[in-house]
Amino acid sequence: MKEGWVTWLLIAFGILVAIGGVIAYFRVVSSASSDHPPSTKDHRSEE
Repeated sequence: MKEGWVTWLLIAFGILVAIGGVIAYFRVVSSASSDHPPSTKDHRSEE
């Protein structure tokens, strides 16, 4: 059972990716709801 660490590594990676996705989703939702300009061409993509 030396390959058990691979499973835990993949689970940890999946959890980190899920947390990152949730954080990115909430950042997009909060930025879209805080300032909602009529034209979205002027959206800042450089942070």
